[in-house]
Amino acid sequence: TPALDLAHLGPNNDNGKEQLEHISMSRAMHASHGNLNQQPQFSHLFPDMPPPGAAGRTPEEQESILQAACYNCHPGKRTKCLRGAMGGGGIVCQDCHGQMAQVGDDFSAGLASGSGLDLDKRVPWANEPKCQSCHIGDVLQVSSLQNSGELDDVSVNASDNQGNNDGLRANLAYYLSNHSSNGGPDNLALLDFSSSRFASNKPLYRLSGGDDGSGKGHGGLSCEGCHGSTHAIWPNKNALANDNRAAEGLQGHSGTIIECSTCHEGDLGMTLKGPHGMHPVGDTYFAREHDDFAKNNRSACQSCHGIDGEGSVLSRTAADRLLQAKEDHISVSFARGTPVGCGDCHENKLRNP
Repeated sequence: TPALDLAHLGPNNDNGKEQLEHISMSRAMHASHGNLNQQPQFSHLFPDMPPPGAAGRTPEEQESILQAACYNCHPGKRTKCLRGAMGGGGIVCQDCHGQMAQVGDDFSAGLASGSGLDLDKRVPWANEPKCQSCHIGDVLQVSSLQNSGELDDVSVNASDNQGNNDGLRANLAYYLSNHSSNGGPDNLALLDFSSSRFASNKPLYRLSGGDDGSGKGHGGLSCEGCHGSTHAIWPNKNALANDNRAAEGLQGHSGTIIECSTCHEGDLGMTLKGPHGMHPVGDTYFAREHDDFAKNNRSACQSCHGIDGEGSVLSRTAADRLLQAKEDHISVSFARGTPVGCGDCHENKLRNP
């Protein structure tokens, strides 16, 4: 619609719209209401969401704040905008987009006074968190970022919802010091770890992926083709949810489309040409014969299976697995969600080369 500018045409005065004389709808709604809580008599209105891990952020308080802020206008409670994997992991609207006042601090502030556009500020519906705002890298990339101090002000997720150690994904798409509770500015800068293995090559998730020479995407597929839509990333934690039906029908289980056989036929061999540089998943041949391959690609193994081969959230099994070891008489069973490490099937040669 012209008011939301989903086509990203920018404000204009075509057909009598007079958009160049008025602030945007986002600024009018988010900023005017979001700043009310700065006034003592209205401090109870449109409350800010505490950062992840804050003492006052219980599930009950979280839901109460969403209802009093975002869901006053957005139909999130009815449409269940947080029903995907991120919502299942405790991520809420403000963790990605910022507080209401920050969402509303957009590029149109100067239009009403005639001072024009400020393109150093966010453009509604166009400047959104990217995959790499929170998916900051693989094991080796994150280790490098930690050693350089680049994650000192980043809220890194401690564990997944099954209790596995995480440490590889942020749970806040902007610096912790920029959170409103820490006096952060309304002009909120979003994180962008552009070198991440999981970085998208387009500004919006719904447009990301594709074969444009950047090395991102997988055969022209967008991120949504394997992960689901932005606010309903697979899997939905409700096992009976309709959101899970597509993946279950395609590959036999819910979650990201990860089984190579969903799209490919036959043996794919020893390769790291899967999405994000993955090897064939759930493949008995790869499980049995990767010894020499691993010797020559040590860092490739460490990227997902851990620096010492201990496993990570990137090596979790997407379904119950029964993998055949190199020896015919040995097979190893893994429950869904198990971080697979080198020592689970054989001697851990990453720890003991």
